[in-house]
Amino acid sequence: MTDPILKLVPSGLFYIHGRTKDLQPVLAMDVGRLQGILARNEITPPLFCGLHNFYARYIITNMLVPGQVEKYVTLTNVNQFPIKELPVSLFKECAKEITVNYIDYASK
Repeated sequence: MTDPILKLVPSGLFYIHGRTKDLQPVLAMDVGRLQGILARNEITPPLFCGLHNFYARYIITNMLVPGQVEKYVTLTNVNQFPIKELPVSLFKECAKEITVNYIDYASK
């Protein structure tokens, strides 16, 4: 956890939004807040991934049952963000890191 990531935690970009009816934790991402953060140049792909990893690690540590096969749901609220302006490269880089660090996490 670095200082730039700690500064982004209270931004509201990611937040835990309870559980689904099947009791899976829900991680919500508000893309409308991402627009302001991008406009101020406060986030880079490594910071975005680090922020997501912080919440993912929190969910894995505190909200999933150890030894059980479980998952969490990520909900994305586009919040009137223009689709053509979505930072696709930011999401792709983070998806690659998540695949490496979390998909194979249980098999290690």
